[in-house]
Amino acid sequence: MRYVDNTMLRTLARCETAAALRHVLGYVGKGDESGPAAQAGIAMHEALAAYFRTGLVADAVAALEPYRTYSDAHGLGDPGSRFARLSYENVLRVLTAWIEDHPREQLPFTVEAVEVGFSVPLTDTVAFTGRIDAIVRSRHNGELYVVDHKTTARLTPDWVAQWKRDVQMSGYVWAVQCTLGQPVVGVYINAIELQRLPTSGRPCATHGVPYAECGSLHSQSQFILVSRSPMQLAEWRAEAIALAQQYEALAARVTSVADATQTRVQGLFTGGCTYCTFRDFCLAGRPPAYASTMLRHDPWMPHALAVEKEQ
Repeated sequence: MRYVDNTMLRTLARCETAAALRHVLGYVGKGDESGPAAQAGIAMHEALAAYFRTGLVADAVAALEPYRTYSDAHGLGDPGSRFARLSYENVLRVLTAWIEDHPREQLPFTVEAVEVGFSVPLTDTVAFTGRIDAIVRSRHNGELYVVDHKTTARLTPDWVAQWKRDVQMSGYVWAVQCTLGQPVVGVYINAIELQRLPTSGRPCATHGVPYAECGSLHSQSQFILVSRSPMQLAEWRAEAIALAQQYEALAARVTSVADATQTRVQGLFTGGCTYCTFRDFCLAGRPPAYASTMLRHDPWMPHALAVEKEQ
């Protein structure tokens, strides 16, 4: 059985060369490490998972604590750091402000399960895998929904709008319906802005007190409610199957970097090259001899997402 996840399907749809190098051969560009924004997002996910399980602030704060080491090691809290909004201290303030605004008993849903891994067959030989942040039941209509935590620098209208048709949400709804055998209406996207909260002694024009006293009130978040119709899920499944079959064919013919250089580069037309980890390698002409100096082996393991975490 082969496994694909949402990231793999997106890559396959964007560019065959990127899919071959990343998801068949397991390479990334050298120096392509997840930065502070990604690490802060992961830390927030861990903290929110703890809070969803118990509703206790102390558990959420304890789950965030390991991020302090990363923040300190990378100087995120240093005066003048361009990543100050992602320092442990600021992320902690954002987290606690969110919890204060969202007591567990006042959430628009009750929590059924947290950090749920899944593996659902797409074809006889390929399974779709992933991990759900939470499965919940609406207090309003009693229906099942998925929760997906998202962090961003700014909650802009364009950023919010992108999730209305995002394929990740379609895949989650489809997978949970298949796993539970029950209808799933849609997704609550828990969108949290990781912006630096003010802490100075200057007076705030909005609240009439020093920023040090009202900083948490400047925290921004919202629940974005996304629904998926049976027709939309059928469309997602049909395209996912086609991409899964494309992945099988690609994996069968690509066994080396030399093979990968014979694949198509649709990213030139889809715009996928802009932030691609293989951009420089492709600009150099995709020479196999450069692989050892421009690429780093870091296998992608989608099946690991389906493994349940220890609770």
